[in-house]
Amino acid sequence: MKGIDEQVEQTRQNKTDVIVGMLLSSIPSVYITERVKLPSQPGIYFVYTLDHQLLYIGKADNLRTRWNSHHKYQYFIESSMDSRIGYFTFDSVDNLNQTIEKFQSEPMETITNKTLINSDQQEK
Repeated sequence: MKGIDEQVEQTRQNKTDVIVGMLLSSIPSVYITERVKLPSQPGIYFVYTLDHQLLYIGKADNLRTRWNSHHKYQYFIESSMDSRIGYFTFDSVDNLNQTIEKFQSEPMETITNKTLINSDQQEK
């Protein structure tokens, strides 16, 4: 927590943006214009902007091949030249598919009538 608080003070960002930035920096990614640097492995990918706006989530049997002809590439370029492709790779297509099936089979809880607050808003 001390590291987060120090970064909040240094960057003048809120804690949520600092934490999201820390998470994104720990996940492999490339700029959208550097898509040829993606590995030739199965994976789950997501496209996001530098201000942490999520533009797209997808899966691919081969990340590099998928991005050589992605149908939304031009849209991502027009949205932001600084967009990045974050990704998680798998050893095989079977492992990718098993992971996706596992997530699809688990029930999702929906939160209703809840307000999200950050730690600065909590009563001390």
